[in-house]
Amino acid sequence: MGDEKLTQPGTMLNRSLWEEFRQDVKERHGIVRGHLRHELENAIREYINASEGGDTHDRLRRLENNMEHVTRQVDTLVDDSKQKKNKDSGVSQTVKNRLADIESQIQREIGDADKAHVSVVNKAIEDNAGSSRPTLERYKEMLEQRHIAHEWPSDDSDTWWFDSEKFVTVVDQQFGYHEMTERYGSEWYDSMLDEIEGDSNTPGFQ
Repeated sequence: MGDEKLTQPGTMLNRSLWEEFRQDVKERHGIVRGHLRHELENAIREYINASEGGDTHDRLRRLENNMEHVTRQVDTLVDDSKQKKNKDSGVSQTVKNRLADIESQIQREIGDADKAHVSVVNKAIEDNAGSSRPTLERYKEMLEQRHIAHEWPSDDSDTWWFDSEKFVTVVDQQFGYHEMTERYGSEWYDSMLDEIEGDSNTPGFQ
């Protein structure tokens, strides 16, 4: 006998939309099997929540974005020389704290490993900041901007690296220098290459 709490929706869906949803589930968890029903239920709940005001994390995120925009405008009015602001300028302390919690959770999960599956990164963001696609993308972007973690630069990649030196060592062998400096910035990328070269000249380095 089936579970009386479950039901089979009797409707047809757009095929490309359904495949996009399945791909999103795969990116979050690594596999579709065992997660599809749960994520579909979450999507329906988020739709209902949106009609009642939306996800709390995402509403806070929108407010933070507005405040960061105001902060940037004020900074510009006060001093035009602040065009070259550092990476933390305009980012609220709440966002910084969440990012630190995300990093800590990932590090606890992977231990001494150099890299992690994207599902580990997604879960840490969902647990600490929110589960919507814009929230996931925003915090992933900040992880890369601050060189906390690096997504392997390939369209079909599901791996994130958390050891910058080892990441640059491997990626420099497989991708062009110009492509990598455009993505990560020549100043940081060159400094990592110099550090790697210095380590390789150290006696006992392997």
